[in-house]
Amino acid sequence: MKLGLSSKIIGGMLGSIFFLAVLLSIISYIGTKNSLIESAQQKILSDLELSYTLIDVAYPGDWESRNGFLYKGNIKIDGNHELIDHIGEETGGNTVSIFHGETRVATNLKDESGNRSINTKVSDAVKNTVIGKKERYTGRANVVGEWMQAAYIPINNRDGKVIGVFGTALLEKPYIDIAYKSAVKNIILSLIIAIGIAVAGNLLIKRAIIKPILASVAHGEQLAQGDFSYDMPKQLLTRKDEIGTLAHSFDHITKSMRTMIKQVQLSAEQSAASAEELSASADQTEKSSNQIAITINEVASGATHQTDYISNILTKMNETVKKAAEGNDKSTKALENAKQSTMTAHHGNTAIQEAIHHLSTVKKTVANATDSIQKLGKRSEEIGGIITVITQIAEQTNLLALNAAIEAARAGEHGKGFAVVAAEVRKLAEQSSESAGKITDLIKDIQAETVITVGAMESNLNAVEEQVDIIKKGEEALDLIVRQAKETERGVKDSQEILQIINQHAQDVLSSIHEISGIIQQTAAATEQVSAAAEEQSATVEEISASSHELAKMAENLQEEIHKFKI
Repeated sequence: MKLGLSSKIIGGMLGSIFFLAVLLSIISYIGTKNSLIESAQQKILSDLELSYTLIDVAYPGDWESRNGFLYKGNIKIDGNHELIDHIGEETGGNTVSIFHGETRVATNLKDESGNRSINTKVSDAVKNTVIGKKERYTGRANVVGEWMQAAYIPINNRDGKVIGVFGTALLEKPYIDIAYKSAVKNIILSLIIAIGIAVAGNLLIKRAIIKPILASVAHGEQLAQGDFSYDMPKQLLTRKDEIGTLAHSFDHITKSMRTMIKQVQLSAEQSAASAEELSASADQTEKSSNQIAITINEVASGATHQTDYISNILTKMNETVKKAAEGNDKSTKALENAKQSTMTAHHGNTAIQEAIHHLSTVKKTVANATDSIQKLGKRSEEIGGIITVITQIAEQTNLLALNAAIEAARAGEHGKGFAVVAAEVRKLAEQSSESAGKITDLIKDIQAETVITVGAMESNLNAVEEQVDIIKKGEEALDLIVRQAKETERGVKDSQEILQIINQHAQDVLSSIHEISGIIQQTAAATEQVSAAAEEQSATVEEISASSHELAKMAENLQEEIHKFKI
């Protein structure tokens, strides 16, 4: 059986009142009993003095023990019950006993058969106190099987020796019965009062507590069912006790849930709209990612072509450097020959033939140098054409990188990684274009200096031929030959310097081409990384698209669940 709150409260009240009543009754019983016992002891003490005085008045003389009997004066006390009965009547029914030694010899105490309880012994407690210690005994004593409140004093002879005991006693049971009856009355009265309080309390509790709690419970059940359209009754909100606090709590929950549900509804609507926008953005991003991947693949293809072109340029440039070194060696030899020719001219006419021979050698050397320089000019033109191709590729790479950056910008937050890589690719393309421009300038300088050198070499060749003719004309032309030889020496020296410059420029071009090759390789590697990232981005965007569709579905489900609440 399920007990209600009011039954539990009333039951608790009844139990508490009953327990308190029993406790108070027990305390009252103990107090009453002690009080009655104390009053009985006072009466016994008073009766003891009165009884002893009556014996002294009725039987003057000392107490003494003669021939095994107890005497008071000349009166034998053993079996003298008339005086004892009279004392019992005078004291209101007390039990009176006289002991000779520790044996009862006169008493009004009778057993169940009506016989006097003579020749019975005094209790050990009384014996030890009265006979042993010669002191008065007052308190509870077991008298012939009955518990009594008793008082005993020693009977002394004229020598002060204890020869017996005189005592009077009252049955303890009547006093205990009085205390018990009083306690029972108190318990009954307490129960009656408790029942009255319980009835009144039940009515009051139902009105002041149970009904408001039931109203709060009903409101709570509405909240549990998702109905937040009802307000808490105002009479409950105005209360200042715990029920009022509970009502305020339910009211606060109702208002808070209304606000929260409205916010959740708004958030659900916004989430649905955002999910649709995210889905559309994901689709657009997916298209942009695919376009970026295509563009990056084109950039990677262009970088591969650039690598091939640079490889060809390196090969031709190595040949150019080799030819420039050969021309430098030949010009060095020509310079040495020119110097030797000048020295030979100074030795005289006898060395003319040798000079002619050396000039012929110089002629051949200059012709070879001229041929090498012309070939160098052709190689420079070829390098210029290759550089033009590199410049075009760099411009195309720059354009592709720009397109990739534009597509990455369209991708928004998901394309930031592509934008960074595209910027690096564009930067590398710009560096390639700038290096190609520098190489073009160097090639132009080489071509210009080659033209000058070719002109000088051709002039030197003509001069050598004229010198040969002049030397053949005779000794008189020796001075002219010496001067021409010196000019030839200077021309060869100038050619050597120019060839050294060309060689140095060719080395610089070769170094620049190596740098361009490294840049292009980095570009190719970067484009491969971008291509891989583009593929990963495309896969990620596909996942985002699928997640956005799932989010939109969840937002719709959330809206359906929120609409189940009533506010």
